[in-house]
Amino acid sequence: MFLLYADESGTPGGADQEHFVLAGITVFERKSHWLSLELNKIAARFSNQDPNSVELHGAPMLSGRKHWRKFDKEDLSSLTKAAKKPLSKP
Repeated sequence: MFLLYADESGTPGGADQEHFVLAGITVFERKSHWLSLELNKIAARFSNQDPNSVELHGAPMLSGRKHWRKFDKEDLSSLTKAAKKPLSKP
């Protein structure tokens, strides 16, 4: 069995937006555990006590919004790239 996830950003046909992005991933069920472990390692860099409380959400991370303000933008950029790596492994 495969787990599927789709997400969107923007509004189709929105006059105030240039882009609408729709993306999805599929993960074989037994790989989801290992994917979760890798993402938790990345989240632990932000909250070693409770990595599950960290939401690795690209837009706030890259723009340095909300609780991401206290982190250096270069660090956030490199960690955002690291969060993508487990998704791209075959």
